[in-house]
Amino acid sequence: MYGSKHFYLTAHTADGKRSFLDSVYTPFSDERLFLVTGASGIVRSEFIKNVAKIISKEGFPCEKIISCVDANKLDGVIFEEIGVYIFDAEKVEKIDFSICDCTQYIVDLGECCDRSALYERREEIFTSHNDKNTHLQRCRKFLSAASSMREDTQRIIGKSLNAEKLEKFVTRFVKKEFGAVAENTGRLSVRFLDALTPDGIKTEYETVKNICARIFVLDDSFFIASDALINQIKDAALMCGYDVILCPDVLDPSKARHVIIPQLSLCFFTNSQLCKWEDEYTKKVNFTRFVDRETVKNHRNRVKFNNDAIEELVGQACVNLELFKCEDDRLD
Repeated sequence: MYGSKHFYLTAHTADGKRSFLDSVYTPFSDERLFLVTGASGIVRSEFIKNVAKIISKEGFPCEKIISCVDANKLDGVIFEEIGVYIFDAEKVEKIDFSICDCTQYIVDLGECCDRSALYERREEIFTSHNDKNTHLQRCRKFLSAASSMREDTQRIIGKSLNAEKLEKFVTRFVKKEFGAVAENTGRLSVRFLDALTPDGIKTEYETVKNICARIFVLDDSFFIASDALINQIKDAALMCGYDVILCPDVLDPSKARHVIIPQLSLCFFTNSQLCKWEDEYTKKVNFTRFVDRETVKNHRNRVKFNNDAIEELVGQACVNLELFKCEDDRLD
C-alpha cells in the first residue's frame, strides 16, 4: 500500500477555475458520487472530513483532495477501492445529473441551516459574494498576463526545440523502464500536483515521495520541452499497461507538467520557475540538451525580463487570492 496521497483536483489558472472530476469519476459505472451542497465552505469541508474518517476506520485507503485556497479545508475525498467519491459541489465543474439518485447523490447541508437568520443577513452575504468574485477576476487577469509572458519566451526559444533528440531520449527511457507493449492499456487519471494558493505556488512534494522511490527531474524553467516529453512518457506508460497520474501545469492546464506511474514507483517531475524539486532524486535532465543553446544565450535578457515579470504577476495573483480567502472566511 502506498503512503498518503494529497492532490488538488481544482485549481485557479489563467483560464479560470479548472476541475478534473471527469478524469476521476465515471458516471455510468458502479461508482457512487456524493456532492455536498449548502451551508458554508468550512461546514462542507468538516462534513467531508468526518465522513472520510469514519470510512477510513474500516480500513479503506483514502485520497484527500485539498483546497488550493485554504489548506485546512478538503474539496473532496476518494475511496477508489470501494468506488466512493465525495466532493464539495462548489469546487467541481458542472455534472450531468441525468442519473441522479441512481449513483449520484446530492447531500444538502442547507437543511441544517437556520435559513431565516441567513435571509436576514442577505445583504451582507450578497456583498461578500460580489467582493469574492471581484478579487477572483483580478487574480485571473494577473495569471493570464503571466501566462502571456511565458508564451513569449516559448515563442522565442521553443522554435529551436529538436523534436528528434527528445523522441530518442524518450524511446531509450521507455525501453529501459517500461518493457513491452501490453494487451490492455493502463488507466489515466488527472490531478493537480501544484496549485496557486494565497501563499504562492504550492506543490505536494510529500505525495510524490510517498508514492515514488525513483524521481527523474527535468530542469525546464522556460517550459520548452516538458509538455512534449511528459506526454510522450505518459502515452508510452499507458500502452505498456501502467496506470498513470498526469499532473497539468498550474498556469495552463492544457499542458503537462509532471507524470506519476505508481506501479513502477516512478515520477518524472518538471522543475520550473514556479516550483522546484529540492530533495533527493534519481537523475536530472536539462532541457538544453533538446534545444539550440545559442538561441537561449542570445535571448537571455528578454527571457530574464519575462521571468521577472512572471514572478511579479503571480505574486499579485496570490495577493488577490488572499483577499478572496478573507471574504470566503467572512462568509463562513
